[in-house]
Amino acid sequence: EAERELRDEGSLRRRLAEAERQFEIGAITAEEYESIEDELLARLEKEES
Repeated sequence: EAERELRDEGSLRRRLAEAERQFEIGAITAEEYESIEDELLARLEKEES
């Protein structure tokens, strides 16, 4: 269940949006946001292929 959720496109997009919100309010640094973004986008690309 958890593994499938990690790969689910909608879940990945929600996690990306949440990371963006966290960055905007200063809860995470730009470097942390970029790391999260890179990981999630790589997973999205893998899902789409």
